[in-house]
Amino acid sequence: PNLGFGKQGVFGSAFKVTGLSSVGRVFCFLAGTKIEMSDGFCKNIENIEVGDECLIGGTVMSLGYSMDHGPLYDYKGVLVTGSHAVLEDGLWVRVEGSPLAKEAGSFEDVPVFFLSNKNHRMIINGVTFADNDETEYGDLISDEGSLTILNNGSAKWLE
Repeated sequence: PNLGFGKQGVFGSAFKVTGLSSVGRVFCFLAGTKIEMSDGFCKNIENIEVGDECLIGGTVMSLGYSMDHGPLYDYKGVLVTGSHAVLEDGLWVRVEGSPLAKEAGSFEDVPVFFLSNKNHRMIINGVTFADNDETEYGDLISDEGSLTILNNGSAKWLE
């Protein structure tokens, strides 16, 4: 995939993750996942570049891929890691905890792709997912804390 690794600019950078994130989770999609873009078209996640504009998510700030991930789930036709946050019936939940998700297997030795954008949202197959950072706090907070912020729209509980 042409992710422009090492490419840096005003908006951010592209990189490869060689281990799990600091919170031990990865929020990723399988290659071929079509992200809805602001121009009305869809783009495969592996072809998105820093500076592209996602529908509702805004400018892509960073992107990359990882080989270190757990099982993938089929969520309404989207192959995604179970730890990913998805907006379901007005509430943010983890894919792995949703009754709509079915485990699809481990897909070992297959890269999964992630991106972070300005508004921390993306639409795939008409479903709203959070981006890799989920909130402006990224890896600085726990997965539970991130869901709290997503569902409450604020970080007042941190104070």
